[in-house]
This record gives sequence, C-alpha cells and structure tokens, in this order.
Amino acid sequence: MASSVRARESFRLGAWRVDPGLCEIADGERVARVEPRAMAVLCHLATRAGETVARDELLDAVWGNRFVVEEAVSRCISQLRQALGDDPREPRYIQTVPKIGYRLLPAVEPADSPAGKAESGTSPGAVPRFRRAVLGSALLVVVAAVAVIPWLQSREGPAASAPRAIVQQRSVAVLPFVAIGGNPRDELLADGMTEEIIHLLASVPGLHVTSRTSSFHFKGREASVEEIARQLGVAHVLEGSVRSDDERFRVTVQLIDVAADAHIWSEAFEGELAGFLEVQKAIATAVAQRLNLSLDRRLLTGEPATHDLAAWQLFVEAWLAVERFDERSIRDGIRLFEAALERDAQFGNAWSGLALARWVLPAVSDMTLEEIAQSDRLALVAAERAAELTPMTSSARFVLADSARVRHDFAEAETRYRDALASLPGEAILHYGYSNVLANVGRTRAALAEAQVNQRLDPLSPVGAYTVAQSWLLLGNEAEARRHLRRSRDLGNENRVLEQAEAYLHLRARDYAAARATVADLHDAAESEAMLAVIEALEDPAQRQSAVASIASLPPWTIQPFRGRLYAALLLGERELAWQAAEEGVALGLEPTLHWWLPEASILRSDPRFAALAERLNLLPYWRERGWPDACRASGAELTCR
Repeated sequence: MASSVRARESFRLGAWRVDPGLCEIADGERVARVEPRAMAVLCHLATRAGETVARDELLDAVWGNRFVVEEAVSRCISQLRQALGDDPREPRYIQTVPKIGYRLLPAVEPADSPAGKAESGTSPGAVPRFRRAVLGSALLVVVAAVAVIPWLQSREGPAASAPRAIVQQRSVAVLPFVAIGGNPRDELLADGMTEEIIHLLASVPGLHVTSRTSSFHFKGREASVEEIARQLGVAHVLEGSVRSDDERFRVTVQLIDVAADAHIWSEAFEGELAGFLEVQKAIATAVAQRLNLSLDRRLLTGEPATHDLAAWQLFVEAWLAVERFDERSIRDGIRLFEAALERDAQFGNAWSGLALARWVLPAVSDMTLEEIAQSDRLALVAAERAAELTPMTSSARFVLADSARVRHDFAEAETRYRDALASLPGEAILHYGYSNVLANVGRTRAALAEAQVNQRLDPLSPVGAYTVAQSWLLLGNEAEARRHLRRSRDLGNENRVLEQAEAYLHLRARDYAAARATVADLHDAAESEAMLAVIEALEDPAQRQSAVASIASLPPWTIQPFRGRLYAALLLGERELAWQAAEEGVALGLEPTLHWWLPEASILRSDPRFAALAERLNLLPYWRERGWPDACRASGAELTCR
C-alpha cells in the first residue's frame, strides 16, 4: 500500500487533519463535518494515496456486498471536495481518473497527537449479498433516475447534441419556473409549482408532457425555446415566474407555440399567499383548454392537496432532499415529509413522498434485515394512506406495484401498473416500472414498448436510454442496442453496468479484445479472472474446462445484468452449469433474472425442467393468466420454450 496509515486512524492530508472517528476535517481554523460514508471513502483513498482507486473498489470497501448505484461514490467525492475546498478542474486533493476512479494526490501522514487516534470508528457494516429482494432492478434504476436529476442540471454538453425528437402536436414541456423576487422562499415556491403542473398535465389523456427530469435539465441555462423544444420533442413550451413577499404572490405564465413562434396564452395571477396553491390547478386547466384537452375531473374538483402553505413548502423541500440520494438527505426528506404531515395529516402527496423515501432508504443505508423490513412496512403503510387520500399520485402507486413485483405476484403488479397508467398515462416512472415487470416475466417486446414510452416522456434521461437498449439486447437486435447504449453514454451515463452491456455486445460480435479490455479491470479479482477465462475459452475451445473451473466461485447471478455464474455459463453454452446457477439463485430467493431471456439462454429455457423452475417463482401462473413469454408457448399441458 502507498500509505502506512490504517483506514480508521486520524491522519494529516496537507494542511488538513482528518478525524474519522468524529467524521471531521479541520485545518486549525475551520472544522468541516462529512457523512460517515464519505469519510469511509476518504479513509480508503488514504490507504492507497497516490494510486488510482477504481469506483468498484470503493463500492466494495465502503458499501460491502450491497448493491448501490455508482453515483453514490460521486456524491461522496463531491462532499469531500466541498469540505476540503478542492476544485475538480484543478484538483489539489482528489483527482478524477476518467472512467476508472479517483486518486488522492497529497501524501498522507499520521496525526502528530496521540489524541488524534480514532478509537471507536469502524467501517460501515457489510450486509449479506442478496439480502434485500425488494431492492430489485426496477427500484434501483428508478432510484438512479431520481438521483440523476441534479446531476443532469449541472451538465453542459451531451444534451446540446441530442438527436431531434419526434414532435407530437399535442405536447408540452413545463420549464422550471423562475424565482424573480429576493425572497429565499420563492425558489421553493417556483420548483413546487413546476412539479405540480407537470403532474396535473401528465393525467390529461392525449397530451404528451415531458417529465420533470428532462424539463429541469434546463434550469438556470441559456437555451432558446426552439432548441429546448427540439431536444424534448414538444410543440409547446410553458414558462413562468414567481415572486412573493410576506403577504402576497404574483405568478406570470406564458404558453408558446414553438413552430409558430407565438404566445397562444399568457396570464398573471396575483393574490394573498393563502391562495397560492389554487393557482397550480388554474394554470394546468388553462393549458389543457388551450390545447383542446381536458384534465381528469378528479383533479378539477375538490380542494387542493393541502391548504397549509407551510406544509406544502416542507413537502417541496423534502423532495429536493430525497433527490440528492444519499442516506442523510433521504433521512432529512423523511423528517420533512413527516413534519408536513404533522401540520396536515390529510396531505396525500406528502404520504406518497414519504412512501417512496422509505422504500429507497435501504439502498443507501447500512441497515439490518429487521430495519429493512420495518422500512418496507412503513413505506407500504404510507403508500396505502396516500392512495386513499390522493389516488392520482404516481410515487405511492409505484411503491405498491413494485412491492407486488418483488413478492413475485406479477399479476397484481401488472394490474396495479395498468390501473395507475389508465389515470396517469403521462407519468414516466409508471411506464418504467411496468416495463420492468414485463421484462422480468419474459414479455420482452411489450417491455420494449413501455420503455420507449418512458423514453419519449423523459428524452434526456440516460437511464431511459439504457432501459431501451437492454430490451433490444434481450430481443437480439444488436444494432439498436448499440445505438441506445451510445445515446445513454452521450447523456452522461458512467455507470459500470453500461460497460458490462457493451462488453456483451463485443462478445456477440466476437470482438474479444474489446471485451477483454472491459472486464480486465473489474475490482472483484475473482470475477475479473473468471470472465477473462470465459473470453479465452470463447477464442480457444481447448480452454473451456479451465473457464468452467474459474466461474464456479461466482454468485449465481446479481441484480445487475451481465454478471454472475449464470451469465458466464450461458456465454460458454454450459447447460448444466447454467441450470445449477439458476436453481441456486431461485433457492436463495433472488428475483427473476433478465439473463433468462438473453438469446444465449435458449439452452436454459428449452430444458424440460424450466417450467418447474418458473413455477417456483410464480411465473407459470402469471403466464397462464396474462400471456406467455415471447420465447415460450403452451402445448397442451406442456410449456415449450426456445
């Protein structure tokens, strides 16, 4: 190791003294506190000072065997840079090594004072691999989509060169309203109003509304209305501004027909602050009417979700916290949602936000199985309460549907998604969730259709582009898969799962050198060695037995596709080894795997034992009721798959 300092000791980093036990970084004048996980990242970098440390290594060292999105590392690095006063463009402490990881630049020295030794700090406790079924691929990718919102806002390049989207005539993008007053509260009012109008318009049948992720990409940026409309594929753009003082507010809006370069509606709303929440519905109604459409009458009638402006501000602040997607922020969001509900227990939207926050919390926390189960229970209680109070809320309905999916009740999951989409056809998160259910059960063409709707609603989402690419991979269309993977990368996707998919495409094209370059730097040495052995065997069949021995120690499969023993066995065409991995994964309670539907998995699907295996995950009853997977058909009482 490049440093003799152990990971949890106090140490000096240039002018800074780092105390892991207190999660503090101090230079004699200032003291900065960081989150425990960010401190754990810094401690691990300190043990390898001067060396490049891969993202995967940091994930394994800090998060253990629990799957989290790679953006979690980026958020920790960002927090550390802020504490250290480091500039990523001209780093003095932490250097980003593109597509690989990070390097701690200064020398690391032991702390001079014995009192600086940390005695109580321990690295975050690891949790068992596969210890949480509910954090399956749908939830994790949705979480990634939530986390990417502020990240997208800070990017300047990829979207500018985005291909022209197909414009639907009845379509609109609601751009982030601008806070033009000096009141700090106005930013919350503006963001909250933008979100609510997007949500209201998303319920309008026949109207295409760009999702929040893509609309907020343009917050604080200089871009013409024509360029925004081109990138988002919309015919109309709604702009607005918010100003308030202690007593009153003023909101101005304008709806623009982009092709005609004409304002087809504009209006100013003024009043007492107590009436601010009524304006959102009035604006959404006016937009729908100008486009000759009608809002769902459930949204037009009745009272606002809350009459308590303070509760509503807490609600907006909570969402902004959850979107930062780290443990402290999500716990802050939960606290803020609960504070909003203390003011108004009938605030359905706050119950819905609380449900999603509790549902995703285990993805960023070191929690025991009992704590995870408790978080899940509280999430479902909140979701059910939200559904009672505010049926037109997508987050709660997503949580309820996804909970059915992870218990392998696919019929209920599909019913819940279809019911939700009947009321909220413009909510991207619901199309994504439904796409994932369909992919899990092998109805890949239908999954692709839902993924494409999600992408049209959220055209600047790198996750959306990846999801479409994944469907094309399962369908064996390598050209389309490659195109959408490239689109995902252009939008800024640096998650390692993208490279895994690209490696799979290299193998299908027999470009073994390119595939080898991708898997050679996996942090898990056993996995890297095993996959390199697989590539050697694909090039030289005489190496097959060596490859089989190398992959024997891999887990049966992981939530991430293109990983694990099942995947490796399918690439080698080893039927019995693939079957063993499939059975072992089901016995461990893993969720249905996308590997089952890869073209190479025909050796698994065509096995007479496949029907019984599918029955154990409740897939067979679903197929009989809802339709057979693309690769299978019923032949009397028998299931025949190819």
